[in-house]
Amino acid sequence: MRPSAEPIEVLPLTPDRFADLAALFEQGGDPRWCWCSYFRVRGRDWTNATPAENRELLAVAARRRHHAPGLVAYDAGTVAGWVSL
Repeated sequence: MRPSAEPIEVLPLTPDRFADLAALFEQGGDPRWCWCSYFRVRGRDWTNATPAENRELLAVAARRRHHAPGLVAYDAGTVAGWVSL
């Protein structure tokens, strides 16, 4: 059950929302390691990348002005989801 009846808010990932996304990813699972960066670099695989490199790659993408790398979902102001674009 959702914590509130407020509508879920979905916003583009920007530098000011990156800390929210990091908090979501740090909860564990694959995002904590891959940071949705696998398809962002040609020739990259899991043997030639680190979590820190993957995080920085997504952070750089978030700083682009015209193309958000994904969408962040908020439920009652709390980060609740992510989709990579």
